[in-house]
Amino acid sequence: MAVNRTAGLIEKFLGSTHLFTLALTEVLEENLLREAESGRVTPAQMKVLKLVSRAKEPSVGDVASFLGVSDAAASKTIDRLVRNGLLERTPGKQDRRSSELALTPRGRRVLEKFESGRQRWLAQVFQRIPAQRLEVSAGVLSELASMIVATSSNSGQICLQCGVYFEDRCLLHEAVRQTCQYRKKSRQSTRLPQGGRTT
Repeated sequence: MAVNRTAGLIEKFLGSTHLFTLALTEVLEENLLREAESGRVTPAQMKVLKLVSRAKEPSVGDVASFLGVSDAAASKTIDRLVRNGLLERTPGKQDRRSSELALTPRGRRVLEKFESGRQRWLAQVFQRIPAQRLEVSAGVLSELASMIVATSSNSGQICLQCGVYFEDRCLLHEAVRQTCQYRKKSRQSTRLPQGGRTT
């Protein structure tokens, strides 16, 4: 009986986290994207803007690895952002055949508008939840995510893109004891290796 009750609670928990994720990405972030750039920036493109703002001299390969797509698909996403005046491409310093990416002033404004709108909306949504409950919930979710990733045979190759959300630390990469290549450490970072997905 207790086993059935626990299994039911686990399913309820998983269902709630799934609904929360959908609400966050499909409703909240879509609304914010429309507000920030009149719907001309897709969620994947906003992820690229966030990556470029936080990683040191990211390349096309870095973007492909981060989004989990081919170099060609990443290049198309980047091309659209360049055409829209949100990103600029320059020849690589080490390898002139590669490109390095940087936000344009307009790209920075769009990202800042998105982030400030996101913080404002989330403050309204979460205002009824006591800080202590939020802290406990965040701890539980991080612990579960870390345990799940740790059971993988290639945990060092899994990236859940937590660097998009954690400015100072990524609980997941700390748990699996990997170095996160997507975040700047005190505005500095080692370069991402071409290809592999890392945390």
